[in-house]
Amino acid sequence: AVVSTQSTGPTPDMMERLDRLEKVPGLPIIHRSTPNEFFTSLEGCKEDLCRWWGELYFELHRGTYTTHAQLKERNRKCEIDLMNLEMIAATWNGCNIEKLEEMWKLVLFNQFHDIIPGSSIGQVFKDAMTDYDKFDAMYTEEIERFKGSFSGECIINPLQWTRTEVLEQDGNYKMCSATAMTVGRP
Repeated sequence: AVVSTQSTGPTPDMMERLDRLEKVPGLPIIHRSTPNEFFTSLEGCKEDLCRWWGELYFELHRGTYTTHAQLKERNRKCEIDLMNLEMIAATWNGCNIEKLEEMWKLVLFNQFHDIIPGSSIGQVFKDAMTDYDKFDAMYTEEIERFKGSFSGECIINPLQWTRTEVLEQDGNYKMCSATAMTVGRP
């Protein structure tokens, strides 16, 4: 394919490849045109074209495979971290809402349709990893601010079920239980 999905148009390499493909016997004939020329050419046969009303959603695209599993894994970790931070923010007056919004924007930007499945250019993946590193630093800073506002111990259970765990502190072990979606003391 010679069409770019990055809104920059075909590159010189793509055009050279197209020139070569046009000379290969047996391949379909390619007609180059502008978008206006293409849609004008459809006017004569528009009654024969399929029509679609409503949402353009392809039911078989459930889930997304990727060629960059590390990116997808980091994306999911960020989603979970944001869910946890929002739960903490709901119980803590010291959460920086502007930073939380910035963190969401970083994650959502990197969920662009070419990033998660792995069809972008290499620099996009480097940039996404840099964004995830920036996210991790901001998340750690917010968690440390939260921990600094607490005196003593604090238990956070972001899960939607009660859990009981053995906690270790300074070589001592104790059993702690926390109800679902809570922030509190053991």
